Amino acid sequence: MAGKRAVNGVGPVGRVVAANVRLLRRGRGWSQQELSERMAAAGRRLSDVSVTKLEAAADAGALRMRHVDVDDLVVLARVFEVEPVMLLRPLEVRTVVEVAKWVE
Repeated sequence: MAGKRAVNGVGPVGRVVAANVRLLRRGRGWSQQELSERMAAAGRRLSDVSVTKLEAAADAGALRMRHVDVDDLVVLARVFEVEPVMLLRPLEVRTVVEVAKWVE
C-alpha cells in the first residue's frame, strides 16, 4: 500500500514548486496577474486566482490550493526562462550548485 497522502493532496515536491513559483515571480517584480498574462501568452491559461492557489500550496496550512501538472510546469519554466527541473528543486540547493559550477 502506498504511503500516506499529503495534506490536501500536495506533497513535498508540489510545495517546492509552489514556493519556487512565488519566489521567481516576486523576484521579477511581477504581480500574479502579470504571471497569468505571461502564461496565457505562452499557451497555458492560468487565471490570477489560480496563481494565488498554486502559490498557496507552498504554505502547509493553506486550505485552497491548486496542483501544478506537467503542462503547467513546462510553461512556467518557459515563462521564467529556466529548465523545468529547476522548478522541482529548492532554490537554496540550486543556488549552491550553480555557484559551485561557476567556481570550477
